[in-house]
Amino acid sequence: RKMKAAKAAFNASVDEGITFFDTAEVYGSR
Repeated sequence: RKMKAAKAAFNASVDEGITFFDTAEVYGSR
């Protein structure tokens, strides 16, 4: 369920033109 919401948010942001995603490991996965 969370993965589905995350994918929807990612796709919506790409659709709006966002092209940079900061994915540093320091942020963690929770």
